[in-house]
Amino acid sequence: MPAIGILTYGYDETSALEVQEMLASMLESEIVLIGASGKDDVIVGQILKTGPSASTFGDAETKVLMLLGFDDDQIGLVLENYPKKGRPIFCALTRENNNWDMKTLIVHLLEEKKILEISE
Repeated sequence: MPAIGILTYGYDETSALEVQEMLASMLESEIVLIGASGKDDVIVGQILKTGPSASTFGDAETKVLMLLGFDDDQIGLVLENYPKKGRPIFCALTRENNNWDMKTLIVHLLEEKKILEISE
């Protein structure tokens, strides 16, 4: 089974580790953790290349959880079972956002969230 992971933004290290542990338990799978807080001007693909060893953590109002390598069933389980209180903005890696810096990704996700809230 290929490795799966999460890229977190807006989480301090303790909170990011708690999310990693919760998802690992939920999916009964090891989860690689990459922290990208404070890397607003760094390209997503570059953050992923440097991997967990270059992780940075820090609390922020906007919290993002990027699912890496999850299959559809795993994504469904996470979305269905993730606690409702304090949910982050979920996203997945795409060819397009792989080439964006974190700031561009965050702006795009906040715009999408606003559109979804308006349409509900």
